[in-house]
Amino acid sequence: MEIVMNRLRLIQLLVVALTCCLSNASYGMGHEISIIPLPRQVELHEGVFVVNQQTQIEVLGVADLERAAFLEETIRSELYGLARVQLRLSEGQSALGSIRLEQDESLADAGAEGYELVVTPELISIRAASDIGLFWGVQTLRQIVSVSESGESTIACCRIEDAPQSAWRGYMIDVSRRFIPLGELKAQIDILAKYKINVLQLHLTDDQGWRLQIDAYPRLTTVGAWREGRAGEFVGGFYTKQQMRELVAYAAERFVTIVPEIDVPGHSQAALAAYPEYSCTGGPFSVRTTLTDPGDVVFCAGNEATYTFLERVLDEVLEVFPSEYIHLGVDEVVVRRWETCERCQRKLRTEGLAHTENLQGYFAQRMANYLAAEGRKMICWDDLLEDQAPEGATIMFWRTWTGTQRLRSAAERGHDIILAPVSHYYFSGSPHVQYVYDYSKEKLEFDAASNERIIGYQGALWTEHISSREATEAFTYPRLFAFAEGAWTPKVQRSWTDFERRLWHHYTLADSDNLNYVMPNPGGYSDRTLFQDDAEVVVIAPDQATVYYTLDGGNPSPSSEIYREPISLNADAVFKAQIFMPNGRVGPVRTGIFEQAQRLEPIELEQPIGGVRYAYKEGEMFPEIVLAEMPTARVGIIDRFRIPDGVRNDHFAVRYEAYLRIQETATYTFHTISDDGSSLYLGEQLIVDNWGFRPSVSRSGSVFLQAGYYPIRVEYTEATGDSLLSVSYAKEGLDAVEIRAQDLFFTFAERETIQTTMGQHDVHSIEGLLDDLEESFYWSNRAPSRGDFIQVNFDAPIDITSIEIQTGSADGRDRLRSGVLEVSSSGVDFTELGHLTNGSVSLKTNQNDVTSVRVRVLESQRDWLQIHNFKINENNYTNTK
Repeated sequence: MEIVMNRLRLIQLLVVALTCCLSNASYGMGHEISIIPLPRQVELHEGVFVVNQQTQIEVLGVADLERAAFLEETIRSELYGLARVQLRLSEGQSALGSIRLEQDESLADAGAEGYELVVTPELISIRAASDIGLFWGVQTLRQIVSVSESGESTIACCRIEDAPQSAWRGYMIDVSRRFIPLGELKAQIDILAKYKINVLQLHLTDDQGWRLQIDAYPRLTTVGAWREGRAGEFVGGFYTKQQMRELVAYAAERFVTIVPEIDVPGHSQAALAAYPEYSCTGGPFSVRTTLTDPGDVVFCAGNEATYTFLERVLDEVLEVFPSEYIHLGVDEVVVRRWETCERCQRKLRTEGLAHTENLQGYFAQRMANYLAAEGRKMICWDDLLEDQAPEGATIMFWRTWTGTQRLRSAAERGHDIILAPVSHYYFSGSPHVQYVYDYSKEKLEFDAASNERIIGYQGALWTEHISSREATEAFTYPRLFAFAEGAWTPKVQRSWTDFERRLWHHYTLADSDNLNYVMPNPGGYSDRTLFQDDAEVVVIAPDQATVYYTLDGGNPSPSSEIYREPISLNADAVFKAQIFMPNGRVGPVRTGIFEQAQRLEPIELEQPIGGVRYAYKEGEMFPEIVLAEMPTARVGIIDRFRIPDGVRNDHFAVRYEAYLRIQETATYTFHTISDDGSSLYLGEQLIVDNWGFRPSVSRSGSVFLQAGYYPIRVEYTEATGDSLLSVSYAKEGLDAVEIRAQDLFFTFAERETIQTTMGQHDVHSIEGLLDDLEESFYWSNRAPSRGDFIQVNFDAPIDITSIEIQTGSADGRDRLRSGVLEVSSSGVDFTELGHLTNGSVSLKTNQNDVTSVRVRVLESQRDWLQIHNFKINENNYTNTK
């Protein structure tokens, strides 16, 4: 992402940005350093640098200072009336009391974006090998300026060395569903730069609107940019090429690269409403008014004129956007139009493609080749991994429910990857701020080589249900602050507790930027606290806030009690608290339930096996959830509390059961973050109540536990999509961590007889493997994916002399294309016995003390799976297990 920039303009931007930090200074928190994103290394020293009338600005190693007089006037106009301090450009070097910006190539080891910031009582020095490093250093300095009540501007003495972990730190804004004016986008770019986010992806086209002027095809904007609104009026808009060039330049000055997304061949109804001749049917179409689910109006993949049309469109897109990358979507393509299109089917045959779906990969390859010839690179959503992504294409990962195996394979094939998971980074889905913060590439568990292919992270704001600037900002902040730190700062250096402390300062900075952020809850106490004798209520809030509280269940108000110190309780109580800020902003009410309860006692557990038993259920959930009445689609064992692989997108539930090992006696706080609802029990005692239909919410519960094993149950429901579940705990005084796999167990006697990661088709249930009836067999309800398995467990260890397994129907359909037979003595660690050939295996063996037999899928396939025979010879007696 090369950005070419006038050096003089750079200096002006750096200095103006520095002066802006003084306008924010009155919102500082003393001399406590509260920087987001957290720098790589921070040392806080004694003393402060005082900004006064003698302070000068030096710019060293950066060319083109000829317009010093203009810069000096810019500085004066920015500062006068803010801090009543006029800064001067230094006429010499090394002046005491200076703020010095120095480009120094000796710092090249820190990378192009690295910088060093040193503050002493005599000098502020920002050094970097490049101009972008200097710019990021200034953004950090903006956050640590403080103005006292007397009006004195100071900066705490410190030393900061910093560089990002990821080259790509992006944010996507959907301007197709909601047209966003240029001024609002510029304001957003200012905040992106402030938090060192260096990519803005604009989702310019979709079914609901085409937003970029294309001279060769004027109807794209005269027709495609407008749709009928709720009241019958037409809504929409578009950007002229000149406006977008202006925005690109504005962003580039702030080291933010704008990457356009032209979404093809699906999500194209707005374009085809303007030019229906490039569809499969010829139309007519109108710009889509419904805002959810992809439509089936797609570009015709068999029509050569389609590619000419799109190439001419891309020619004009490339003129406006100098970015190295161009995003072409290639996601959620509904192929049923292609299946009945004569031209598409002819193209299928002439190109030697096996399935209609393969046209998606063919289409992407044509577009990628065209971009490559122009010196650009294609980005596509990970949907394309269902087919074959073009060589060199960068994959943007969003579909967390599909697992990561295809993504891992793409990395192994040399594709770069950008992580934009719907579960954590789709802000319009309202993920909890902590869930945004906690995401990292480490969750993928890639090997070192594949990990190197992950070039960065990207948040996203889809605007299907957002109609105003206020709503846009409310969905964005403070989630964007959490994302910025996750993208810049390595996971090993981050702490949610520390981030939450620093975040208070950035709420006040957001006030100075007139941002409409979501006010936080009071901290310090759990949503539910179980105690034996007495409990103490502690509230955490910013120093400048007033916290009002009640103990009778009523909502707080300015006439309620003011929280000043911890409160002791010796009986059940409903504690409610609310933050009131000096600027008039009021936060939400937070409720804490304090309940006297009997102490939970640990249990004895014999021969525990690592893992969590789960039952996956499917069924309608409205108007209420009755988990016990939902039919179980499959059962299995996984390593920890997480959404099992291969689940549907909505209307499902999971019940998890395990034993939790507590290693130290203490008070523990359990947390769940879930979309939609979850409950956590220890034994039969409800600890965390996070139940209900709603976007992601964090709830907590505290309880005293002795060392030992405790039955733990988590119930989770997903009704509306965007499945999300996080289960963590913390010993008193420590940060919460995900409940580790090594502390979760089940017992052998409680395992299910048979389990699978796939659901059943119609009446062909998994029990069909066990009944020895020819007409009864197992048939999956979807095509198997790599990693799926079917596992048979025994009540007690057995000795096996032969195994026979037959998959597929008599005509060869629905057999397992690639699989392996495995056995285990523990039910967890498996040994390979052999591969299935043509969907079947028959072998003699000598395996003793076997507790489990498993067939595991090695490669994903399009056919579903039937298993008719599953026979095991035990001690010379053939049993169907």
